[in-house]
Amino acid sequence: MVSWPGRMVPCVQRSLEAAADGDLVGDVDLTVTNARLWTRPDAEVRPGCFVSIRQGRVVELGAMSADQTHAPGVRILDVGGRVVTAGFWNCHVHLTEQVWSGAARAEPALLQGALDDMLVSHGFTNVVDLGSNSRNTLPLRSRIAAGELTGPTIWTATEPIHPPRGLPFLHQGVGALVLVVGPANTLDSDRGGIRGSAAAPPGRRGRQVIHRFIRQT
Repeated sequence: MVSWPGRMVPCVQRSLEAAADGDLVGDVDLTVTNARLWTRPDAEVRPGCFVSIRQGRVVELGAMSADQTHAPGVRILDVGGRVVTAGFWNCHVHLTEQVWSGAARAEPALLQGALDDMLVSHGFTNVVDLGSNSRNTLPLRSRIAAGELTGPTIWTATEPIHPPRGLPFLHQGVGALVLVVGPANTLDSDRGGIRGSAAAPPGRRGRQVIHRFIRQT
């Protein structure tokens, strides 16, 4: 995920802040050079830096030097002074478009094109899906995790939570949004007073987010 729109290069899924400064040494797949490095929102942008990546993870970063060398076979990407930053989060998406239907068996090229257009080309490495068909979203998430597709980590609420006699709607007194986030498979059973439609349908476990509206008092 190192192609760039404009002059900013959102970089792979591991936080840039978590990688230590170091020399360019072997055992990496890709080295981004001549970068202006921005590791976190409150940090200074550092010119003349490199970022080394192995298997989709940042393993080294730091200031470039005149005597640095590159191991044979490492791809070098000179970004020409563009800003390199950690990948972005999108905290509100819905994977409900027709293109995601049958994601378990859909052609990889079709899904990859949609992922690129909606998410990858904009630098998103983590997204929160706040309501979609789990028959499509969970297989899509699995295919990304398996490396079959290139895309962000998907945190999903799967099927929407709704009252017993209808879907939620907004009116005066309703509108406090509650998000509960936890590890995969921990939010599938009734917990925290969320019952009934909050439980994932049989055979479609895996929600990591609960998205609901509550009445304001």
